[in-house]
Amino acid sequence: MNSVNIIGNLTKQPELKQFGETTLANLSLAFNKRVKKDGDWIDKAGYVEVTVFGKQAESCAKHLDKGSKVGVSGELEWSSWSDNETGKTRSKLTVTAYRVDFLSENKTPAEHQDFSTGDRSQGSVSNSMSEPMDNGLPF
Repeated sequence: MNSVNIIGNLTKQPELKQFGETTLANLSLAFNKRVKKDGDWIDKAGYVEVTVFGKQAESCAKHLDKGSKVGVSGELEWSSWSDNETGKTRSKLTVTAYRVDFLSENKTPAEHQDFSTGDRSQGSVSNSMSEPMDNGLPF
């Protein structure tokens, strides 16, 4: 199984590209990992490039900015190439996204998008902690 889920912030504006009929967006994502150093827990930054296709790519380019918080679900892609300057083989691990969730507050709070299909539905953004739910559960 090749599956990855990452939550992080964009390090730059999404780059939208068109190749014939194919639309893609490249996202640069920074994320934190908690590691123990000298007995203390610290945040260590990690970075990954994410590729998004189709309508989802267009939505990312339209609605995301540098610093936007996103959740990405996808699969890992390994690529390698020969460096023209050094002749050495280089490689890179990237994520090909099949779903991107926008986690930053929207510019228009009443707007919600299902980015797995590209469909748009109207709804209100609510904080589940601000309103008690009476669903009959004891917790």
